[in-house]
Amino acid sequence: MELDYPRSEGLNFGGGKPKSPEPVNLSHAHALFRLLETRAALEAKIASVPDYTGQWDRKDYFADEQEDFNRAVDVFAETTKALNKD
Repeated sequence: MELDYPRSEGLNFGGGKPKSPEPVNLSHAHALFRLLETRAALEAKIASVPDYTGQWDRKDYFADEQEDFNRAVDVFAETTKALNKD
């Protein structure tokens, strides 16, 4: 994907100041980053559950990570809806 701002050989973005993203877009990006982060944590925790869990259900071992991921999904959905309002 080609970006639509001028490039330079130096570190000053073609002589201008970098343009800030729209707040709603930045919120959406942060929600996506959090979603990916919580998904990775959930997958890692699921992979670490021992084969033998005694009286405990396998889900008990990663319930907190599942909750974090579920809330991240909700936030991502809300920020996506906010983007689509316009």
